[in-house]
Amino acid sequence: MGEVGLRTVRDGQRVLRFQAAVIGAATSQRGSSPRWSELVVYRMVDGHYLISKIGRSTVAHQPTCLRVNHRMVPWSKAAAFGEDSVQRVPCPDCRPELGHGIAPDTMLEVTRYRAILCQTAESAAESLMGDRAALLMPQIVQTVLAQCSESDPNFSRYAEADTALPRAWENTTRTP
Repeated sequence: MGEVGLRTVRDGQRVLRFQAAVIGAATSQRGSSPRWSELVVYRMVDGHYLISKIGRSTVAHQPTCLRVNHRMVPWSKAAAFGEDSVQRVPCPDCRPELGHGIAPDTMLEVTRYRAILCQTAESAAESLMGDRAALLMPQIVQTVLAQCSESDPNFSRYAEADTALPRAWENTTRTP
């Protein structure tokens, strides 16, 4: 297990501080992809687990783009959300002008923070895997689960993706 220390994690706008060790961490960031995820699993000193899920994006949109949604913020408010220092790339659909300064009404995809407190390793693994079949688990989840299994014996059954979840027929078929 990693070194126990004071950790700071965001959950939406809330900032959480706690003593814990990092037992698994991975990112899906590859090359120049404008969107990626980051996962960190902490084992807290009280034995509980905390999962930090961060969704990052550098994409900017014209205000009329069909991809704009309620979670985005206009460039004019980017500083209030800590999004003003992110190097932006244009949406491939609407292609806003970003070269000579960003227009105040340009809409920005923002970083999303989520923290999930889990009582057990099993509930932490279930939270990471969701209801996906083992073969459909994203590589980032497989990587984090493998790291957790190396650091914490409570995760040992999740070391291999193909054994992490029972197959559907195993839940419903009985053998004599």
